[in-house]
Amino acid sequence: MTRDRSGFTLIELLVVIAIIALLLAILMPGLSRVRAQSKNVVCKANLRHWALIFQIYVQDNDNKFHTSGMPTGGFSYDRTWIKILKPYYQDPDIRFCPTATKLWMEGAQNPFSAWSAVGVTSLEEWDSGSYGINTWITNPPSTVERYVNKFESKDHWRTADVPGGYTIPMVLDCWWCRGYPCHMDKAPAYDGDIIGSYSNVNDMQRYCLNRHNGTTNGAFLDASVRAIGLKELWRLRWHRRFDTNFKTMDELNAEGPWLQKYKDYPAFVDGQRTRR
Repeated sequence: MTRDRSGFTLIELLVVIAIIALLLAILMPGLSRVRAQSKNVVCKANLRHWALIFQIYVQDNDNKFHTSGMPTGGFSYDRTWIKILKPYYQDPDIRFCPTATKLWMEGAQNPFSAWSAVGVTSLEEWDSGSYGINTWITNPPSTVERYVNKFESKDHWRTADVPGGYTIPMVLDCWWCRGYPCHMDKAPAYDGDIIGSYSNVNDMQRYCLNRHNGTTNGAFLDASVRAIGLKELWRLRWHRRFDTNFKTMDELNAEGPWLQKYKDYPAFVDGQRTRR
């Protein structure tokens, strides 16, 4: 007498599990790439919003950017773009790159961490984010010659009406709300290194964040938005006297060996790129 079989045998169940595991192993890398690409698209969309917001602000203010707190003293939340631009937007999510939504103080690891500004007490005050401006675009008082030994007031762009604005960074992926990059700044020693930028010594490290597979995202003075190669950051015109040829790619690779696998960007000669 034969019995009717119902369900799977152990061997059949194991085979099904093995097939499912194999399919997941094949599909997961593709899904991870799609997820990363999706976050990259949202990040650029956020930066386009900021480019538009800054455009509207300068149009309302005689084509000038706001006055930064740094050249006139220590950090002041009331003089930051975070506070000043509050009337120009409603959605707080545009302050965050989708790859960096958790605060650094809550345990998020760099480069995938967001910041919270000093001097405010709650997130309801819209004091956090993961983008930072290039503070060289701001408009400090002309009576202030310099802030400490590194920053000179005459090097600020001050206005949005500048030729070649597509080479001047305005707001980018950043671990802090602002920074003063200079051409002598060293590359991060490792992926996520921000130690040297705490005291405005190596501010470029605040922007050299590997959030998008060898690139970071930024909006420029002409309101364009694009991916920026990590080593390309030293080839942008951060301030009026920024020397885009000061660092060689060999120097950057020596300072940050983890950067060697990413694209090099040759120096400029007479306004054109050349190998160096």
